[in-house]
Amino acid sequence: MKFKIQSSVLSILIVLAILLATILYQVSDANNMQRLFLKHGNFSEIPVDEAWAGKIAKNVTCYLSGIQKYMQIEYVGESGKASLFTQKELSHMEDVKNLVSIAQFVFLLFTTLIIAIIYKIKEFSFKYFMLGLLSIALLAIFLVIFFNKNFDKAFIIMHKLLFTNYNWLLTPGEDVIISLMPTAYFKNAFDIIAQHFTIAFVSINFIVLMLIKKIKK
Repeated sequence: MKFKIQSSVLSILIVLAILLATILYQVSDANNMQRLFLKHGNFSEIPVDEAWAGKIAKNVTCYLSGIQKYMQIEYVGESGKASLFTQKELSHMEDVKNLVSIAQFVFLLFTTLIIAIIYKIKEFSFKYFMLGLLSIALLAIFLVIFFNKNFDKAFIIMHKLLFTNYNWLLTPGEDVIISLMPTAYFKNAFDIIAQHFTIAFVSINFIVLMLIKKIKK
């Protein structure tokens, strides 16, 4: 019975690790963020033009990934040197960074547990592994459909659940982040995550099954 539970838990951990990996990759991909800035951002509302998209994307991704300590960018405007982001934006992005740090830790934890289960499981149940995959896959499909049909509502609910303050309620034209990242930006990013997740889901589970088969020979 124990190996059946381990097989099911293994499949669930793999799916969750893949999901976290795709989200973390999206957060750290400056090139993709720059592309989405140029596609969805309204540069007419902010004090810098499209030429700054790459620099802003690099600063945001490096900050969220923990590579650099500060996100603020200085620019020279009509009144001289100024800061691009408001304190409210910086406070919200600090909250986002904390969530990213938690996601990084949980990803490493799940990865460690996956490796431990693969090498320690004495008997592998393909049936229960697939049942675990099917259960979590059906849940993922439901969530994807729900988010696509109710993205604006789900987006607000997600922010209320994840954040303890209302610094995420930014104002277009006043706050650079929301001008560069309107709802359409996050909808596009969500679609990219879903695509990457699907590809990784199939590929990694195939590799894991082959690895288990080889280890247990």
